[in-house]
Amino acid sequence: MVADLPLLKAFFLSRCFDKRFCQMGIVEKYRLRDRMMRAMTIDGKFRATVIKATDLSNDAAKRHVLNPLGSVILSELLMGGLLAASNLSEDERISLRLEVAGDIKSAVVEANMMGEVRGYLGNPHPVPLSEESAGMKNLAIGAGLLHVTRTRAGVTAPAQSTVMLEHGNIAKDLTHYFGVSEQIPTAIGLEVRFNEDFSIRHAVGFMIQAMPALDVNRLAKEELDTVVELETNIIDMSRPCEILEEGGYIEDLMGALLKGKDYIELSKTPVDFYCRCTKERFLSGLALLGIDELSTLDGEKEELRCHYCNSVYTVTQEEIQTEIARLKS
Repeated sequence: MVADLPLLKAFFLSRCFDKRFCQMGIVEKYRLRDRMMRAMTIDGKFRATVIKATDLSNDAAKRHVLNPLGSVILSELLMGGLLAASNLSEDERISLRLEVAGDIKSAVVEANMMGEVRGYLGNPHPVPLSEESAGMKNLAIGAGLLHVTRTRAGVTAPAQSTVMLEHGNIAKDLTHYFGVSEQIPTAIGLEVRFNEDFSIRHAVGFMIQAMPALDVNRLAKEELDTVVELETNIIDMSRPCEILEEGGYIEDLMGALLKGKDYIELSKTPVDFYCRCTKERFLSGLALLGIDELSTLDGEKEELRCHYCNSVYTVTQEEIQTEIARLKS
């Protein structure tokens, strides 16, 4: 417990002006923090990840000034990115990039297994074209391509894969990607629920996968029974937000997902909308333009915006001249 105190203090200070959190005790605030939990069945044949991403989803919606439909779609993408990254190594990250015919135009999400995720929609204000919530999302995404890129530190060539979007549904299309590109039988579920003011009340997701050593085409009867049992669990928790509504947390989500199976917890990681952009990185990017291009920036200042987190950095003419002088030297 002592090792968690700095994180506990930082989390409390970040929430001290949030009325909803101020009504809770500090231990309760820490317990309900957004997290991702990983587990494996004792027999080693299935692994599962569950995630609560309510606060990071609200953070993303606020940063990008999303409308409710955009909030749902980006929230699901952010959770999908974290689920896809949950079994990577610490020096890897994954990128999900959508090119679609629907109203969001495009989307990009980057995540790693340490719980850091960032992303944006090409159009933050997609127009609802259906009266039914699932139809709204499907039409806003539409047909297109999902590009998945895995990058490892120190490795120059990333691993890339592209699949057609078959459903216009983040959970189903990620499930399709894992089955086609990685040949891993996978089930993914994502749900977002609103408050009356259209802030996100709950954002939760889960993923269960057969381990690579399990040949799902040649299952023994006992293994087949396990698959049927897990499929039943997934159907039973088709609305995972209900578990949070009833006061549950990610342990309860995992318990419902793997009900009837003994499992061990592998990790429990805080998750956040987190971008590594800095003004210094933007200045380094400007330097790549070269002296001639930089010399054409003759305004008093330039505003540079990060697509991922919507942060704006102001670069003065003096800073631009400093970069030009540095390049000349």
